[in-house]
Amino acid sequence: MSEDILDRLVDTAEEISNIIGSEDSELDQDETPKKRGRKKKEMAEEIKGSLVNKRSKETPLHNRELLSSGSTLLNLQCTGKASGCYPKGTYVHIVGDSDSGKTWLAMTAFGEASLNKEFDDYRFLYYSGEPGGQMLDRAGCFGSKAAGRIEQINVSSPEEFYDDLDTKHKEGKPYIVVLDSMDSLIPLDDVEKYEENKELRSKGKEAKGS
Repeated sequence: MSEDILDRLVDTAEEISNIIGSEDSELDQDETPKKRGRKKKEMAEEIKGSLVNKRSKETPLHNRELLSSGSTLLNLQCTGKASGCYPKGTYVHIVGDSDSGKTWLAMTAFGEASLNKEFDDYRFLYYSGEPGGQMLDRAGCFGSKAAGRIEQINVSSPEEFYDDLDTKHKEGKPYIVVLDSMDSLIPLDDVEKYEENKELRSKGKEAKGS
């Protein structure tokens, strides 16, 4: 079964459940078969109309606009599509405890992109503020194609990250960016304040407030 067909089946699953749930409540069991048949037809037309209106109001997500997470279930949960999880041109914030698999999920996106021709001209930018992603066997886990395309940039502050990304953005080539992780970055103002207070403490003076 193709992914497009599977997507259509998933899209209509909820509507089917609504039909089943509403039939018993709206149809009088004592009505004649002819009258019941007419009412069923009216219900079917109403549902058909709601489906058409629903699809006309929504902006459809096409397979070529999506990047897979590597998990069909996660794709379906996030977009309702079996083919993808992350729409092009979007920002995704993955939240989780330490060692919960955030880095693995991000690296899997690179692996999926390396197998998808829609991302053949994309750069894979991996900004690292912690060692997790550096310890993985990228070629063994996510494929040599992905490993060969990942550009690792080590950063320690938000300013470093944004400055470098701005430079690469102005180069005009599309990219997939992973920042691993935002919480590990320390603003330069905080670093400067720490160094200043450290110097004061070394001289026996009281450190300044924030």
